[in-house]
Amino acid sequence: MANMRGLKQGCALAAAGCLALVMACTLVGTGVRRRVIAPPDLDMQLGSYRIISYTTQRPACPPFGGRKPSVTTMCGTDSLFPAGEAYTIWLLIRTDPSQPRGPTRLTLRRLLMVDLE
Repeated sequence: MANMRGLKQGCALAAAGCLALVMACTLVGTGVRRRVIAPPDLDMQLGSYRIISYTTQRPACPPFGGRKPSVTTMCGTDSLFPAGEAYTIWLLIRTDPSQPRGPTRLTLRRLLMVDLE
């Protein structure tokens, strides 16, 4: 009987922890979107994977050479009427040149884009 009571308390505690985590993520996301909290600029690398994040007015433009695209750099998705700023997170994957598939290649994938108000 005591074992069942402990199981119920453990489940209630796990549910409360999950609810707190979801609420914290929602509050931080809302704070970033409304510019109450400044989103972090990241540049992290682990092996052939690299994550870059930054705030930009050109969220569709990938990071050129692993850096945030400058205002003067042309991008194929540019518009005459730029949208507002957005926070973007990019994943850069570099293939190993020692593999038989040929020279080193860089694959870019945008993981997240949040429009900022």
